[in-house]
Amino acid sequence: MLKLNEEAITDVITATEIRRKCPEFNTMVLNEAQMEQRFQQWLQRQNIKCNAQDRDGLFRRDVTFTKGDIYTIAELKHTSSTRQDIEAAIGQLLRYQLYPLAQKPGDELLIVSGNIPEKEDIQWLKLIKERLDLPLSFLYESEGKNDFLSVED
Repeated sequence: MLKLNEEAITDVITATEIRRKCPEFNTMVLNEAQMEQRFQQWLQRQNIKCNAQDRDGLFRRDVTFTKGDIYTIAELKHTSSTRQDIEAAIGQLLRYQLYPLAQKPGDELLIVSGNIPEKEDIQWLKLIKERLDLPLSFLYESEGKNDFLSVED
């Protein structure tokens, strides 16, 4: 009778999982890079000067901009769902805002999603904002990929 090494099976499963996830990750990175360019162009059409891949000490923020006196840090995500976009962005925004070595926290934290939010996503976002008392906003890219809309639009 063949006795299987549990560690070897785990390694094979892990390698298989990595091979399966790699194309998804590459697609996500490409989608976010393209969305970042469209977001910068959208801000420029509104006469808002922005910085992409802005450095703050250890951190590289996707897009930063100032509108009036409000300094905004935007984290762009384009995964398979709005929920995943929020999950991925919120951790990074908290790091930019609260980590002791962060040099310039934002007056506003902005999640920019590549997915159209569902009702539950909007409710969840409001709960995060209220319970964590964060200056959090949310935009999502329109279906035509030519505009960014707030959940109030």
